[in-house]
Order: sequence, then structure tokens, then C-alpha cells
Amino acid sequence: MKYTTFVSLVFLLTLTACGPLQILDAESGRYAPMQGGVFVLHKDVVMPPGQARIFFQDGAVTSGVNEFRPHCHLKIYTLSDRPQTIVADTFTITRITNRRDQIVQRRPIQLAASVYFGFAVGGNADGGLSREMQVYVFSLQSEQQPDVRFLVCGGAFDDPSDADAPTRQDIAAALGEYGTLTLH
Repeated sequence: MKYTTFVSLVFLLTLTACGPLQILDAESGRYAPMQGGVFVLHKDVVMPPGQARIFFQDGAVTSGVNEFRPHCHLKIYTLSDRPQTIVADTFTITRITNRRDQIVQRRPIQLAASVYFGFAVGGNADGGLSREMQVYVFSLQSEQQPDVRFLVCGGAFDDPSDADAPTRQDIAAALGEYGTLTLH
């Protein structure tokens, strides 16, 4: 009987892991499934020469982001030595995935008082500090702009136990008046 219960529990956990990703609505405190949707770019944005992504943070287009705060970026496939304009458009979200980005400082922080200080304040077994960011990757499709392929939105780098995925509100704040993400 115990073996059957164990096998049933493992099977149930496996099935729930295959379900749709979920995103937190910070206002209601509830999670909602994400299986698709649309991304509407309300304003044209110009991709700088030699770059394949453009960043959004605090409702503005930026040349880079503070990765310790929520942010998004649009990615294209083709690099160019000239500026490229992504025009206002509605993109269908064809796939949603998530990932965890990590930064690990391999060398321990060294202070005169203690060689192992880095390990004592959130370090890992190698003595380096570890930070993690949870990220959603929205695969985009547009007949008018097939080169625009992804909207990537990340939470803030933090200790692995404290790193949260961006909420609906985090993404909306990062995009500001430039874009709207509607998920279902």
C-alpha cells in the first residue's frame, strides 16, 4: 500500500510540473497560468548599431539595466552596423519559458581581518558570493517584423533563496508606456 501511494504521489508531482508557467499578480496575491497572449509595442524603438537587444526599465528605454531591479528587453536575430527601428506592433506570444540566471564570484572576498569573510555572508562552498535572477522568456511572432523574436523580463538578482520572478506589475512598470503584455 505504501509503495502505491509513493508512486501515485511521484506521478502527480510530475504531472503538475508539466503544467503552464504561472505569474504572480502582486495586487491580488494570486498566481495565474501563462500559456500565451500578446505583447503590444506602443511606440517605435531604435536598436543601436551592433546590438541585438533594447532594454526597458522604469518605463524608459535604456542603454543597459540595473540587474538588481526588474527589467525587460526585446531581442532580435539580426545584427546591423546601422540603427534598426522596431515599429509599434502587436506580437503574438507563441511560447513562454523560464530560466534562472546565476552569477557566482569564484574568488572569495578578502579582507585583512578574515580571508573567509565572503563565505560568512552568503557565500557558496567555493567562497564566492552567489546571486540569481528568475527570468521569463516570451517568444514573439509578427508577420510585419519576423526579426523581433523575444521579450525577456527578469526579476532582480538576489540571494538564490530570495530571488523572485517578475510579477505582472514589475513587467508593466519596466515597460511603462512603451508596451503592454497581456497573458492568458
